[in-house]
Amino acid sequence: MSAAGYGGPWAVYELPSAQPLLDDLADYYSVTSGQVLIGFFCTGAAARVPGMVEDPTVVDVGLGLHPDHVGRRRGALFARIVLKHLSEVHPGRPLRAVVQAWNRRSLRLTHQLGFVDIGEMTTVQNGKP
Repeated sequence: MSAAGYGGPWAVYELPSAQPLLDDLADYYSVTSGQVLIGFFCTGAAARVPGMVEDPTVVDVGLGLHPDHVGRRRGALFARIVLKHLSEVHPGRPLRAVVQAWNRRSLRLTHQLGFVDIGEMTTVQNGKP
């Protein structure tokens, strides 16, 4: 996923190298169909943006579709599968996700999945606020 590019404003989700993934590999999971990478999800510190405080009562989660699958109406199914898995692994613990304020598609999807807005924060990622 680090070699795949989203482009445009979504480039903020790109990593300059795979090293952060390798350093924290235990918190990243791939989702595949056969040999085809559909996307990934991460939990814990890997799912939090810089400056975000850990809350041990919640499971922080981040999701990412492979760029080949973005815009093909696959995000909701992908997210439901991941969230179902996390709910089974962490029963009774609420899930928390961070979405960029400008990312309308992801905001709409997270709201459809039952997430509610609880706050805002400003952070710098890849040199951009």
